Amino acid sequence: MYTHKKKRFHKSPTGLEGYSVGCSSHSTGLSGCTVVLCPDRTTGGVCICGGAPAARELSVLGTSCLRSSIDAVLITGGSVYGLSAVDGVYRYLQEKKHCSEEQLPCIPIVPTAAIFDLRVAKAGIFPGADDAYMACCATKQNPYCGGSVGAGTGATVGKIRGIKWATKGGIGSANLLINKDITISVLAVVNAFGDIKDPRSGKIIAGARDENGFIDTAAYIKKRGISYLDDRQNTTICVVATNANLNKAEVNKVAQMASAGIARVISPCWTEYDGDIVIALAGGQAKCDYNLIGILAAELVAEAIIDAITSATSLAGIPSASELAKKFIKR
Repeated sequence: MYTHKKKRFHKSPTGLEGYSVGCSSHSTGLSGCTVVLCPDRTTGGVCICGGAPAARELSVLGTSCLRSSIDAVLITGGSVYGLSAVDGVYRYLQEKKHCSEEQLPCIPIVPTAAIFDLRVAKAGIFPGADDAYMACCATKQNPYCGGSVGAGTGATVGKIRGIKWATKGGIGSANLLINKDITISVLAVVNAFGDIKDPRSGKIIAGARDENGFIDTAAYIKKRGISYLDDRQNTTICVVATNANLNKAEVNKVAQMASAGIARVISPCWTEYDGDIVIALAGGQAKCDYNLIGILAAELVAEAIIDAITSATSLAGIPSASELAKKFIKR
């Protein structure tokens, strides 16, 4: 048996001691960066579910790699062009000498993943090193990174009919305290090809549309197939963080189990058009069964995805779920 308490951390998506989160939004480029700075000797794991990931240094998270500790995680817009923004995180960590291993010079390990937001972001303007550096500096201010900010600035969902008929995505978070000393937190950047569904009712709350409402992407594909190939580059990226003491094999299993949360609320998910990734972090000494953490992390992933959609705001002519809900109700 375990006791639990859910809590929204409006000033920090992780709510975990030692972890800190910061966002920078590129107002002219309509893109941005979100960084998670980790406590010393944080162990990382990864599960790559989608068929089109854009990432750097994810291989170091695998169980076959020698290096076990990481210093930060960067999520950025700009697809592959945005991956170079990690240089700003390297610069920040080098200045602060925040590296997981005592080496000279400082050699930070920063797994990086990008979403494809190029249909929303302005052409030729991608998040760069300065944007990622500003996101690192923003961790000191302890802001609430939620909605259409940071890496979620240009995020969208439901693109079977193209970006014109999509719904705004963004960043969301969810947290859980169990047994009074174990915290599990999830940060999700939601930029899915498919629709977002309420896990309780199964009702679509964001996704591909026509003039009358949401069309149900899975049903659309069953009936018509996939022929229109523009605006299909997508990614949902989740970071699961805990203060539990887990080894590399265990934290990789948590990442795998947590990815089930994506399937509970995104339909369809893990397609060849999605670069879905779940990164798990364990940076603490608390004792807890990693199977329990994985089960609860899957629930929190689903909750964080829903939070991202309900927190998003309309941008660049793409309506948010809340705006569409009002519009559809009037009809």
